[in-house]
Amino acid sequence: MRGLVSNEPPSGFPPDRGVRHEIDLSPGTKYCVTKPWPLLREQCDVIDAFFRAKHEAGLMRESKSPHSTPTFCVRIPNDKWRIVHAFNNLNAAIIPAQTPIPRKNVLQNNMMGSTLYSALDLVDGYYQLLMSASDIPLTAVSTPSGMPWEWLVMPQGLSNAPAAFNRLVMHLFRPNRACAEPLYTNVEKCIFGAEEIPFRGCFVGKRGLRADPAKVKAIVEWPVPRNQKDLRKWLGLANYLHKYSENYAEMARPLPNLLKKDAEWRWNAEHQHAFEAIKDSLLHAPILAWPVPDRPFSVVCDASDFAIGCALLQTDAEGRERVIAFESRQRKAAAKNYPAYGKGLLAMKYKPGKQNALADALSRRPDYELAHVTAVASSILDLIRASYASDNMCVALLKVLGCKEFEDSGKDLSVRLRARLHRYGFNGGLLYHSTRSDDPPRVVVPHDDDLTYRILYEAHDTPVGGHLGREKTDCSVSLHYWWPNLYKWVGTNVRTCETYQRVKPAPHATATLASLPVPSGCCQSISMDFVFGLPPDAAGNTGVVVFIDRLSKMAHLAAVPDTIDGEGTASLFLDRVFRQHGLPETVVFDRDPRFTSKFWTSIFAGLGTRLVMFTADHPQTDGQTERVNRVVEDVLRSICARTPNRWSVMLPRVEFALNNDVYASTGYM
Repeated sequence: MRGLVSNEPPSGFPPDRGVRHEIDLSPGTKYCVTKPWPLLREQCDVIDAFFRAKHEAGLMRESKSPHSTPTFCVRIPNDKWRIVHAFNNLNAAIIPAQTPIPRKNVLQNNMMGSTLYSALDLVDGYYQLLMSASDIPLTAVSTPSGMPWEWLVMPQGLSNAPAAFNRLVMHLFRPNRACAEPLYTNVEKCIFGAEEIPFRGCFVGKRGLRADPAKVKAIVEWPVPRNQKDLRKWLGLANYLHKYSENYAEMARPLPNLLKKDAEWRWNAEHQHAFEAIKDSLLHAPILAWPVPDRPFSVVCDASDFAIGCALLQTDAEGRERVIAFESRQRKAAAKNYPAYGKGLLAMKYKPGKQNALADALSRRPDYELAHVTAVASSILDLIRASYASDNMCVALLKVLGCKEFEDSGKDLSVRLRARLHRYGFNGGLLYHSTRSDDPPRVVVPHDDDLTYRILYEAHDTPVGGHLGREKTDCSVSLHYWWPNLYKWVGTNVRTCETYQRVKPAPHATATLASLPVPSGCCQSISMDFVFGLPPDAAGNTGVVVFIDRLSKMAHLAAVPDTIDGEGTASLFLDRVFRQHGLPETVVFDRDPRFTSKFWTSIFAGLGTRLVMFTADHPQTDGQTERVNRVVEDVLRSICARTPNRWSVMLPRVEFALNNDVYASTGYM
């Protein structure tokens, strides 16, 4: 290793080590040019001296490239200047390299099991890697004196430079060829044969892993934050070392609340206690042991009302239980409502079956599965919970109703809202509203335009919504949700719905209806009719047979061809009505030959059902079915405008929309 260590940087052009830095630009990229900025005289002199030295060393040459990047310098701790190239435009056009830099924890684990450690610090490491000859013009940089230069070696500041340098190191050190391809190191920063070395923000040694004392000192000596900016900086540094602290998330719980949007800055005793607790925890953090794959591991986990945490443990050769790693995080808003037995399960993380082959295979034996159950969950309620924080009215209500998430909120109830507080309730992370004590509670939707329009879209614009009118859409939405001026929102949404305005029925005069007797029970009286004249579907169907329960208004629909006869109609009746509801006492229909045929009459006579025939000149007698027929046509026209021949595929959705609707005559679905 003697030839590797040098107090002086390399003075000449580096050799070709088998790896060159290449720059791949996105297609269509022309020239990457940035105008230079005015600099102080001192900086100009430093920059000119830097480029003269690199030119004399053979690392750069004068440039005639159409590309240009400005140069400036920044002060570094040793009171020297660091040269910086503003490669912003060039980096934006570079295709990211797919050479991943090894993960920090993987590198740390690979260093376990050693007694002595060494660390090498390269002198101008990037300058020891050659540029690809075709990409040299892309590295052109300008100077305050006006002289353009371009790099023959890899400059600092290129987006793919770390990946290229990592590739060079792996190329040289994997076969231990560093002596054959010498890299120049800085002996003052090298460490040889030590029991412990600094490594990427921590210290690695034979005893294990510990936090960098310099970073811990910076955290401990940090003054009390005076604003959100100070707190955000301190938490960023503390979070970097949270793996060394037990129950970090629980201790830090009050602090992130001060960083929320529109949060008022009030540093109180609770925040000061958390601030000091984190400092003390990191100051006395244990040394994390190296994991030994041949020994068993154990995991301990716990959960509170605000956070979950766990620790990976292993017993060492001396029988002592050592900590391998700590992990913790604060609980999300929805998870705070979990029962006690569910809190601990939050600390468990799902591992995909492809990565857990043994357990996955054992748990999926087909003879073990008695039944396969699939649950369907809606994301709407999760979105509503997450949006409460942005609505002042909801925050004030949740605070008064005892929601712990908003107990520190400064929002207060208005006089009007306080008078109506009895209408609101809180359960399962959701706010509920009831106008009267006997009304079912409805979920309160916060003031969020995107959220309200999504709910209205589901209730009105989807195929199962049916593009129904204002009253029906309002009834559908208000069954489950509530927000101020809901009726006006629905009216505006329906009025601006282009599909509804195009297909809604035109008002016209209607004849006086001669009402039939009202049935005393559901499915005791069924009315039926046909709707024909629809575009032929793939099966040749051009019509719909409509079955309606005259009391509950439940409808059943089936696609039929125009050649259907009485026998086919009877078969559909048995399949759609009899199979689900049994035989009705009466059936109401017009004198269509399909209904009055000898077969149809005989099958109902044999089943004991009494036929009710009404006058052929007055179909309004069964006005209920005529009205449903018109709604079916309107809904099909609205959802099948672009693909009219697929109306039979959409028919089940139309049936659901009709049965999910609240009828004005009954007040029920």
